[in-house]
Amino acid sequence: MSDKRADSMPVAQMAPITPSEKLARFQLLGAQIDAAHGEGSTKAAELRKAILSNMSEEETIRNDVLLNISQYKPSTPEWYMLVSLCEGKEDAFDQAEFLAHQIYQASKTEIAMSYFTPSKISVRDGFYKSAKAGSEARAKKLEEVETRTTTGKASVMTAAVASAAHSLGLSTSR
Repeated sequence: MSDKRADSMPVAQMAPITPSEKLARFQLLGAQIDAAHGEGSTKAAELRKAILSNMSEEETIRNDVLLNISQYKPSTPEWYMLVSLCEGKEDAFDQAEFLAHQIYQASKTEIAMSYFTPSKISVRDGFYKSAKAGSEARAKKLEEVETRTTTGKASVMTAAVASAAHSLGLSTSR
């Protein structure tokens, strides 16, 4: 009786987990390419380029983020904002990894949500419609308050002038 569990290993466990394992895999692959096609050959160079450019979406985002954040140094206020956004990480590579993961997860969530929710445009139009209705209602209310205040001021002024004229014995009518 043979135990088949020892003969099979899930693919997920065979994938490199740490950066050092990933580096070792690339180095091994490079050695295999050189052995098969000759070190420095055109074919070997093409294969190396294809392997190195075969990045995941998150790795591509990381590289783009790294290019964007490289301009910020500790002497700039943006750098402190970046450190704050990255939960205290001060190394640019760590910041790029952190932000790339956040962007990647947000994008995946947005795409998944798009299957179940209305389009962004219709949601935005609904917000604009509500905001416009609220703005119009506030403007109407302000006009009413202004009219009451203006009318109230005129009647107060009229009463004050009439009172002053009466006390001086003058007639306010023409």
